[in-house]
Amino acid sequence: MFCQAHEITLREVSVSLGDDGVVWPSLRVAPKDGAEPHEVSLPEAITSSPKWSGLVVEVPTMTPAVLRHMVLPVVLAAVGPLDKTGWSGLMEAGCFSPSQVKLIHSYLEEHASQFDVRRFAQVPDLRATNGATKPVTLLMPHVPSGNNSALRAARNDEDPSPIPLAQAVRWVVHAHCWDTAAIKSGAVGDDQVKAGKTTGNPTGPLGQLGVVMPLGRTLFETIVLNLPITGRIAGDSPWWERGELDPIWKPRPAEGLLDAWTWMSRRIALIVEDGLEGPVVRRVVVAAGDRMTSTPEGEPHTTWTIKKDKKTGSVRSPRRLQPGKNAWQGMEALLALDREGSDFETSSLLKQAGDAQAEGLLGLDFPLRVGLWGLVYGTQSSVVEDILADELPLPVAALRADLDVRETVIEIAEQAAACARAVDALGANLRRAAGLDPVPWDKGQRPGTAVLHALDPVVRRMLIGLQQHGQDADEVESAHVAFERICAQVARTEALRVHAAAPRAVFAGREVKNPAGVKVMVREAGASRMFGAALRKALPRIHGAGDDGE
Repeated sequence: MFCQAHEITLREVSVSLGDDGVVWPSLRVAPKDGAEPHEVSLPEAITSSPKWSGLVVEVPTMTPAVLRHMVLPVVLAAVGPLDKTGWSGLMEAGCFSPSQVKLIHSYLEEHASQFDVRRFAQVPDLRATNGATKPVTLLMPHVPSGNNSALRAARNDEDPSPIPLAQAVRWVVHAHCWDTAAIKSGAVGDDQVKAGKTTGNPTGPLGQLGVVMPLGRTLFETIVLNLPITGRIAGDSPWWERGELDPIWKPRPAEGLLDAWTWMSRRIALIVEDGLEGPVVRRVVVAAGDRMTSTPEGEPHTTWTIKKDKKTGSVRSPRRLQPGKNAWQGMEALLALDREGSDFETSSLLKQAGDAQAEGLLGLDFPLRVGLWGLVYGTQSSVVEDILADELPLPVAALRADLDVRETVIEIAEQAAACARAVDALGANLRRAAGLDPVPWDKGQRPGTAVLHALDPVVRRMLIGLQQHGQDADEVESAHVAFERICAQVARTEALRVHAAAPRAVFAGREVKNPAGVKVMVREAGASRMFGAALRKALPRIHGAGDDGE
């Protein structure tokens, strides 16, 4: 419930904000009551966050960019750092206290000059050495612009339609987080410019991660779930506390979360024009910015892959999202709570949510969601080939190693994958029986993909059920049996399609060499037996009880 005292405080402080002529960056928000999304100022988006179900964005990858670069660092710098008591107090209250609202507004007033929409995250007087500007579409990965023509759209840089200034600022933030690694314009004042340009630019910092963020029922809950329970590192600060931006950049490590979240990976200037309904942007200058020398060890918005090396020990690197895979297919990484002996490690914020539940700070039935985002880059990361985004309901109890829900969640994801592999193996063996090579794993459409697609809504319904009833062992077991029956039905249905597409020659079969080099006969009968055996192994509840899954 939106606190009445909080509403009064908002009215008290709203008078002071804006009196100095600052035009605040704005965000599009979705009201909880289902009303039409609308734009509100950054201060209102934050302090009234309990009223919004979430952000409304131009492209999915803008959500983590806006949260990390604008919303979270303001709250953390103004209200944090939080200990367990402060964190749990926010979750329990469901809104910022009146004193916290005043802290946020005071902080924004202190740095108001940097938050003015006409200069936010920009170098206002930035100029390219050749005096040229680029179309504003250069900031948009989903719109072909220059070399970035892998994605198709109706707009392109030959016709850069003007966009409102407020929207352009959100694209500036997105560029700082996700921009391609292409050559950038050389800027006047940058002594590292060569032949009017800079090369060797890495992608924006989020482009090097598979971004993972816990999400709540409201924007407020999402903010709190993404605030680490930790102290602020000495010297760590967002860019707006560091003074005016200029064209000079350098490679360096991030000094802490606030620095990493608001990383200035580019130097950008919007060329603002007067439009019929207010200021608009048609052209932009984008130059090189600071280069983060390594992903911070404490980066909370990614899962990790751990590779063992006899000489150097364990090497930890951010885990990227895999194109074509649903979020639950990476469940082993999302639920990897202990890095010892594991190939993965989960996000520290997901682990924090599990710890909070163990201490009674979150209910077992809390409807936690996990958002995942990534970009697929091509040609030396100079173009964007695809935008990846998914959202997954995740039982908070699955983030506790001492509860059975975790094993259930991992098992259902593995079972769905095993059914897909069984169908793929059937298709591969039938192709061998027909004298053909199996479809390569990285080329063509494999039949198991259809199984995963059909099971996607089933897995998600199962996860929601575990959120609501995960503490009832009998109900979980009953739901798991039903899940296995559906898996068997889906796998068998796709197997029939694979059989229907096979030539009659598969019944006679072919003699082929197995991986050990031994000649064996492959025919339809053997392929079907292997398929049945794979299903029985993957779905033990229905087959172990004499249930054939039909």
